[in-house]
This record gives sequence, C-alpha cells and structure tokens, in this order.
Amino acid sequence: SDQVKVFQGAPFQSNSMAIMATKGPLADPKVRQAVSYAIDRKGLLNTLLSGAGNLPHAMLGSGTWGTAQDTFKAGYDALPALDQDLAKAKELAKTLGVEGQTVRIGTSSGIPSASTTALAFKAACEAIGLKVELVDASPTNFVNFFIDPKAIASIDAVPTANYGDYADPSALYKTIVLPTGSQNYTGYSNPAVTSALDAARAEKDETKRAQDVVTAQKVITEDLVWIPLLIPNNVLVMNKGITGAPATFVYAYGPWPAYLGGA
Repeated sequence: SDQVKVFQGAPFQSNSMAIMATKGPLADPKVRQAVSYAIDRKGLLNTLLSGAGNLPHAMLGSGTWGTAQDTFKAGYDALPALDQDLAKAKELAKTLGVEGQTVRIGTSSGIPSASTTALAFKAACEAIGLKVELVDASPTNFVNFFIDPKAIASIDAVPTANYGDYADPSALYKTIVLPTGSQNYTGYSNPAVTSALDAARAEKDETKRAQDVVTAQKVITEDLVWIPLLIPNNVLVMNKGITGAPATFVYAYGPWPAYLGGA
C-alpha cells in the first residue's frame, strides 16, 4: 500500500524450538546438534518472515543488548551462525545411532507460523533418520504445551516466539536454564551457566555484567538447551503521515503513543 511505510527495528524476539524432552533422542544435546545442522533456516526465514530477520548465532540478537552493546556484539559474533549443513548432520547422527527413533513435535494447524515451523523441524529430524509424530492442538489450546504438565509430557519439542521482560539476553535465558526457571522444562542444570548468570545479577558494572551473560550464552548455545531458529526483526507498519513511533520492541513496555508526531 502506498499509504504506509514499513520499518524494521533491532530484533528482540527469538524464534526457537523449545525442548521438552527428558528422555529419548532430543534429550541428548548431540542429537539436538545434529537436528540443528539439518534445519533449513534460510527457507524458514523466507517463508515465515519474508526475509525480515537473520540466521541466529545465539538465541537472542541485538535488540536485547540494552547495555554494553560492544561486549554483547563481540560475544554474539564469536559464535558461528547456525546454518544448514546436511552432510555434517547426517554424519553426526550416524555416530549417535538414532535412526528410527521417534520424536513428538507440538504444533497447531490453526496457527500458520507454528505449523510452518513445526514442519520445517520435522523435515530436519527426518533428514537424519528420526521418525516424527506431530501432536496437533487447536489455537486456543496451543498454550497448553507450555503450561499444562500433561501436554508438556506429550511432546519433545514445540515452536515458540519468545522474549525476555527487559533488554538483556539474560532475561529470557534465566527462565530456560536456571534450575528454578519458569520455562526450564527439561530440568537443565549446568553449574557454569548458573554461576555466570548469578554473577551477572550481582554485578553493577555494565561491561562486566555483559561478559558474564556472554559466558553463559556460549554454553547455552553449545548445549542447544532450546534450538534457535531465527532472529526476527521488529517490524513497524505506519501511515505515511505519522512519525515518531519506535521501531523497536520498546513498544511492548513503553508509552510509545507519547512519541507520535516526533521527528
């Protein structure tokens, strides 16, 4: 439409596969690594986001770097981009002996983004020899995969668009990797990760705090506690005659209408 302008801001959300498996193939970080290698993230980026995003190096991107951006950027850039490598995926899977084992993926055929993501993850699992069962829920009941113990126990993984409550990667990581985390569905516990995030919480120096989070992020990414899929840009669509609205995720937490009409 010629009546609107489209802006893309720094990414705050993470499109990932939340891992629920406490047993079976996806409970093994090596199997998760093999599946991760097999995911066609570029295809998913074009299909799901129309290119408005990036392949992840870690679960969370630059929109979450509310302080010490240089430190966070260096830690993020030091991790490799999670790109597809089918040969490596199949080679690793062969050494793990998982061919023929079953993975159950939560999805909702009534939510296009969830369905598209689940099918892409299914294709990656099948590419390394796993069998896949899709567990379909209605759009209303899809949330049960995250809050209902019975529904959680029925699957090994489920697609999610997730984010933290403040502009620091640790905001989301803490919910996933700390023993008491609200989204730690697998009972993940790594003393090095817990220690680094606890140190960050107690550190008032912004650079040192970011360094602690980066230390934890490296292990979280290597363990693929959740499997990052995409780093979606924040998209703002606005009438051509309006100015001032922020193109960042601050709209979720700040008084964005107060900025309308600004330059």
